[in-house]
Amino acid sequence: MNRKLLTTLVLGALILTNGVTTTYAAGLQLPGDGKLGKLGDEVTDVDGGKTKAKQELKKEKDVSVKIATKTEVKNDAASSTKIKHEGKLYVDGKIDDMWTAEVGLNIETKTDNGKQSETEKWEMENVWLEYQKSPEFSFKFGRQTYHLAKGLYMDQDGVFGGKAIYKLDKNNTAEVFLGRDDQDRDGVGIKLKNGKVTATPASNTTLLEVLNFAHKLKHGSIGTYIAKQDRQDQYGGGTDKFLGLYGNYRVVPNTDFNFEYLKNNETDTNGYVAELKFGKLKKVGDYTFAVDYMDVDKELMNTNNYTDYDSQISDPALGFKGPGVTVVNKLSKHSQLQLQRWWGRDKADQTSIPVTKLILYVKF
Repeated sequence: MNRKLLTTLVLGALILTNGVTTTYAAGLQLPGDGKLGKLGDEVTDVDGGKTKAKQELKKEKDVSVKIATKTEVKNDAASSTKIKHEGKLYVDGKIDDMWTAEVGLNIETKTDNGKQSETEKWEMENVWLEYQKSPEFSFKFGRQTYHLAKGLYMDQDGVFGGKAIYKLDKNNTAEVFLGRDDQDRDGVGIKLKNGKVTATPASNTTLLEVLNFAHKLKHGSIGTYIAKQDRQDQYGGGTDKFLGLYGNYRVVPNTDFNFEYLKNNETDTNGYVAELKFGKLKKVGDYTFAVDYMDVDKELMNTNNYTDYDSQISDPALGFKGPGVTVVNKLSKHSQLQLQRWWGRDKADQTSIPVTKLILYVKF
């Protein structure tokens, strides 16, 4: 790899995209991820000692290419079918022993049969640099994906900011994230209705702050975080402060229980999502099967742009309650296929909100 060329391209992209108004709402979850433990996974575990950890860092490939596609079908209260398809291409590259860079492209199309409208969007989604001199500390800066716990509070791509992770010891990890997101980017693209281009929404900027702490247990992990969303828009904005708790526990071999609880201290509302997962993806042909349940109060969130469950919580003012199942199959050494199905209802007028998602993930 031409390291000087890669550095130049990434630095140039960081400068160019800092002012670009494009976004990707609600991150694409990579199949097979437990949605927990990512905080610790991003910094190499120090159980084997600093020397071994540094050797593991050097073993990483110079270039990693990840491709993911997601197709989602949803029926709304008006019995209108909505179809969303996303395609992502991420390229990671190690510049040297301390620096890593990533450039990510996202293509998204949305079709609403009821409104007879279609939206298409192309964007440079993630462009970041990461510094990691030792296994205990890393710092990532630029437009990046920020995922927290199971994604109930936050799983968002294309957020511009900085994230620092510090491993206090082999069992405790602290994380700080400060970011800025411009939601007017959701309207960028070509939106057609009866062959005519419609207007895009007004600007809405949100400042994001998260302080997260995770503790590793013998058979799992537990964590807590405090977070703030400071909205700045044409209506005067507002501030929401959150408290979250999450965890994962190995009940018996190949059976895991995980959860995330979220409370909005400003509106005095709360919600949770819990999952019981069976199986493990070790070899080609293996499956995992999970049973999920979600119960989210009305107005827990001001927007559904940041949660991983934006299709279920399609209108934050209505909330969501109901079960779901997730099946993952390891198709090959470098690919996985995930199927999700939810049967919930909103908590306002009990309108049914069925959601189906199919996700293919390939890494090479």
